[in-house]
Amino acid sequence: MSAIVDYNFYSTVYMGSEADEASFPALCARAQDVVGAMTRWVDPARLTGQVLTLYKKAICAQTDYFAVNNNAVYIFFHYALTP
Repeated sequence: MSAIVDYNFYSTVYMGSEADEASFPALCARAQDVVGAMTRWVDPARLTGQVLTLYKKAICAQTDYFAVNNNAVYIFFHYALTP
C-alpha cells in the first residue's frame, strides 16, 4: 500500500508537530494500517473532497498518537470488527 499522507500534508494541512520528518514515514505507515483496519480497508482512491481530507487527518492523528506514546499500539476494534 502506498503512502496516502506525506509529511507536507501532515505539517501544513493537519498542522502536526509531534512526529519529526525522519520518523514520520514509519509512524505514518503504521497509522495508515490502523485507520485502514478501522474503516474496513476502504479504498482511499475512491474518496474525494472533504471525506478524503478527513481520512488523511485520521491517519495524521494516529501518527501523532504513535509519536507521543513511543510507538505504542492501543487499538479499539469494536466498530471495525462488528458487522
